[in-house]
Amino acid sequence: MHSRQPGLGALAGARPGDGAAGAHSPGPDLLNGAALLDTALSILFGVTLLASAVLLTTWLYRARKNLEAFPGAEVTMGAGWAVGGWFVPPRPARGRPYGAGRRRLAPPTEAELAGTP
Repeated sequence: MHSRQPGLGALAGARPGDGAAGAHSPGPDLLNGAALLDTALSILFGVTLLASAVLLTTWLYRARKNLEAFPGAEVTMGAGWAVGGWFVPPRPARGRPYGAGRRRLAPPTEAELAGTP
Protein backbone atom coordinates (compact mmCIF):
# COMPACT_ATOMS: atom_id res chain seq x y z
CA MET A 1 0.00 0.00 0.00
CA HIS A 2 1.43 3.38 -1.01
CA SER A 3 1.42 6.24 1.46
CA ARG A 4 0.33 9.60 0.09
CA GLN A 5 2.18 11.62 2.71
CA PRO A 6 4.98 13.91 1.63
CA GLY A 7 8.42 12.66 2.47
CA LEU A 8 11.84 13.22 1.00
CA GLY A 9 10.30 13.36 -2.43
CA ALA A 10 8.64 16.63 -1.50
CA LEU A 11 11.98 18.27 -0.72
CA ALA A 12 13.72 16.66 -3.68
CA GLY A 13 11.36 18.37 -6.11
CA ALA A 14 9.11 15.46 -7.08
CA ARG A 15 6.10 16.54 -9.14
CA PRO A 16 2.57 16.05 -7.89
CA GLY A 17 0.97 12.95 -9.24
CA ASP A 18 4.13 10.94 -9.83
CA GLY A 19 3.53 8.88 -6.69
CA ALA A 20 6.56 10.04 -4.74
CA ALA A 21 5.23 13.23 -3.22
CA GLY A 22 1.51 12.77 -3.63
CA ALA A 23 -0.53 15.94 -4.01
CA HIS A 24 1.88 18.01 -1.92
CA SER A 25 4.57 19.95 -3.72
CA PRO A 26 7.04 22.27 -2.04
CA GLY A 27 7.26 25.80 -3.25
CA PRO A 28 10.52 27.47 -4.09
CA ASP A 29 10.43 29.29 -0.73
CA LEU A 30 10.52 26.00 1.17
CA LEU A 31 13.45 24.69 -0.84
CA ASN A 32 15.34 27.97 -0.54
CA GLY A 33 14.71 27.98 3.20
CA ALA A 34 15.98 24.41 3.52
CA ALA A 35 19.11 25.28 1.53
CA LEU A 36 19.70 28.37 3.68
CA LEU A 37 19.30 26.35 6.87
CA ASP A 38 21.69 23.69 5.56
CA THR A 39 24.29 26.32 4.70
CA ALA A 40 23.98 28.06 8.07
CA LEU A 41 24.33 24.79 9.99
CA SER A 42 27.31 23.75 7.86
CA ILE A 43 29.08 27.04 8.61
CA LEU A 44 28.29 26.69 12.32
CA PHE A 45 29.65 23.14 12.31
CA GLY A 46 32.85 24.23 10.53
CA VAL A 47 33.49 27.09 12.96
CA THR A 48 32.85 24.79 15.94
CA LEU A 49 35.20 22.15 14.53
CA LEU A 50 37.97 24.68 13.94
CA ALA A 51 37.58 26.18 17.43
CA SER A 52 37.67 22.70 18.97
CA ALA A 53 40.86 21.83 17.09
CA VAL A 54 42.56 25.04 18.28
CA LEU A 55 41.49 24.49 21.88
CA LEU A 56 42.59 20.83 21.85
CA THR A 57 46.06 21.56 20.50
CA THR A 58 46.48 24.48 22.92
CA TRP A 59 45.52 22.25 25.83
CA LEU A 60 47.90 19.50 24.70
CA TYR A 61 50.76 22.00 24.38
CA ARG A 62 50.15 23.38 27.87
CA ALA A 63 49.84 19.90 29.36
CA ARG A 64 53.18 18.95 27.80
CA LYS A 65 54.84 22.15 29.06
CA ASN A 66 53.53 21.43 32.57
CA LEU A 67 55.39 18.10 32.54
CA GLU A 68 58.64 20.04 32.83
CA ALA A 69 57.65 21.04 36.37
CA PHE A 70 57.86 17.43 37.53
CA PRO A 71 61.46 16.29 38.07
CA GLY A 72 60.74 12.59 37.50
CA ALA A 73 58.90 13.02 34.20
CA GLU A 74 60.69 11.35 31.32
CA VAL A 75 59.76 13.02 28.05
CA THR A 76 61.27 12.13 24.71
CA MET A 77 60.08 15.01 22.52
CA GLY A 78 59.76 18.76 22.86
CA ALA A 79 56.56 20.61 23.68
CA GLY A 80 56.21 21.73 20.06
CA TRP A 81 55.55 18.15 19.02
CA ALA A 82 52.31 18.20 21.03
CA VAL A 83 51.00 20.50 18.29
CA GLY A 84 53.25 19.57 15.37
CA GLY A 85 52.51 15.87 15.77
CA TRP A 86 49.03 16.46 14.36
CA PHE A 87 50.50 17.73 11.09
CA VAL A 88 53.44 15.32 10.61
CA PRO A 89 52.60 11.79 9.48
CA PRO A 90 54.11 8.93 11.45
CA ARG A 91 57.55 7.81 10.33
CA PRO A 92 58.26 4.16 10.97
CA ALA A 93 61.77 4.57 9.51
CA ARG A 94 62.80 6.41 12.66
CA GLY A 95 64.05 3.26 14.28
CA ARG A 96 61.08 2.76 16.56
CA PRO A 97 60.10 -0.66 15.16
CA TYR A 98 63.63 -1.88 15.70
CA GLY A 99 63.76 -0.28 19.15
CA ALA A 100 60.53 -1.98 20.16
CA GLY A 101 61.71 -5.37 18.95
CA ARG A 102 65.37 -5.06 19.91
CA ARG A 103 64.94 -7.02 23.10
CA ARG A 104 63.46 -9.93 21.19
CA LEU A 105 66.13 -9.82 18.50
CA ALA A 106 68.99 -10.02 20.99
CA PRO A 107 69.94 -13.46 22.30
CA PRO A 108 68.57 -14.13 25.79
CA THR A 109 70.84 -13.40 28.73
CA GLU A 110 71.75 -15.94 31.39
CA ALA A 111 69.28 -14.36 33.82
CA GLU A 112 66.46 -14.63 31.28
CA LEU A 113 67.31 -18.26 30.63
CA ALA A 114 67.30 -18.97 34.36
CA GLY A 115 63.93 -17.23 34.71
CA THR A 116 65.06 -14.49 37.06
CA PRO A 117 64.51 -10.85 36.16
